[in-house]
Amino acid sequence: MDEWIGRQKERNLKKCLNNLRRRKKLTIKNEEEERREERRRRKRKVGSGPKACGAILQ
Repeated sequence: MDEWIGRQKERNLKKCLNNLRRRKKLTIKNEEEERREERRRRKRKVGSGPKACGAILQ
């Protein structure tokens, strides 16, 4: 069950990032940087939904 929840969170984060990228036309330089950012985000507890999305980047 935990594994599934983890996968869901990851999927949500990816959707989140993609939406933000489209909105702001962000480009992340390379995958390594992206991975580092994801790790940083995972450490914080984040709810779901668009609000959480915005909160991640602030």
